[in-house]
Amino acid sequence: MTSTERVMAAIQFHQPDRLPRWDDFHAFGDFTSNWRTWKGFSGDVEPADHYGIDISMVMSDEGPFFSQSGVIDKDGEYEISRDSWGRTVRQRPSGAYFMETIETMLPERSDLDRLKFEDAADDRRYQEYLKNVEAERGAGRLAFSKIGGIYCRSQFMRREDLLLVDMATDESFCHALFGRVGEHLTRIALEELRRTDSWETGMWVYDDSANYQAPMFSPAMWEKYLLPLYKC
Repeated sequence: MTSTERVMAAIQFHQPDRLPRWDDFHAFGDFTSNWRTWKGFSGDVEPADHYGIDISMVMSDEGPFFSQSGVIDKDGEYEISRDSWGRTVRQRPSGAYFMETIETMLPERSDLDRLKFEDAADDRRYQEYLKNVEAERGAGRLAFSKIGGIYCRSQFMRREDLLLVDMATDESFCHALFGRVGEHLTRIALEELRRTDSWETGMWVYDDSANYQAPMFSPAMWEKYLLPLYKC
């Protein structure tokens, strides 16, 4: 079986020749270069090729303020940058994918009305995404398109602790924020699927609404705020 055949069999509840493999080596900072040194490999050897990875995850620059993103300043071994969701974050460039949020776009709930989301169909969002899809398919892997989830991306804009309080105290604001973010992400998702003709595989939606110990909020809140948007 090819990787595509293997994965498609599995998600259609048919038995593949083996379990499809997935890993995200790039989420761990300098892992790939350290791995090459440890294994004694040259600089062109990729872990995904070496271990027979079947699945890759690819995404566009999905944030509503993507043209405003970039590095702002340096702080010793850290970078201060603004991401496409408007967050100002502090992060070690060569480290794993973790960061400290310094500032967000919605310090006050009333700020939501003034925010203008940039066009989801802007070609600049998809330049690297299309290159990555082509490269992964060329390597024989099935490239799954991905978007962030509505809660996760909303707390990028509002800040996690503030948004959790909002969910308990300001229903109208949360419906407005989740609605705008959900509509924007839907447009991004459709653009990704259209531009890569990935309708058959669908899309991964990453919504970090729990930790290792418990959900971030109750199932009742999820059903009230998020389920209607995901069902649309």
